[in-house]
Amino acid sequence: MTVRNLTQVPGTRKLRYNGQRTTIDSLNGKEIIIRDFIEVPDTKYGTGNGTYLRVACDVIQTGSNTPVTFNTSSKVVRQQLTLAQNYLPIQAKVRKVQSKNGFSYWTLQS
Repeated sequence: MTVRNLTQVPGTRKLRYNGQRTTIDSLNGKEIIIRDFIEVPDTKYGTGNGTYLRVACDVIQTGSNTPVTFNTSSKVVRQQLTLAQNYLPIQAKVRKVQSKNGFSYWTLQS
């Protein structure tokens, strides 16, 4: 029996862009250019059938852009990126929105 690497499995997608790992919290209020994203199974905290997104992007800074990757399980961000998938790369600002009932969520804004 031959043991294969996971990257050799057909249908397994890998991010095309790499960058320094960061959190979505550190990107709050910053302009980014989203290059790619993949859906990853949540095997650490989930029940085995949940997923989250791993996003590859550039943080827009004066002079140069910094490549980073971050994870998010935000339903709003997932919905926005799914709709924009065929139009990547896209530019957006990461925002944490506080609703009137005290619930907060992440979103991407123009």
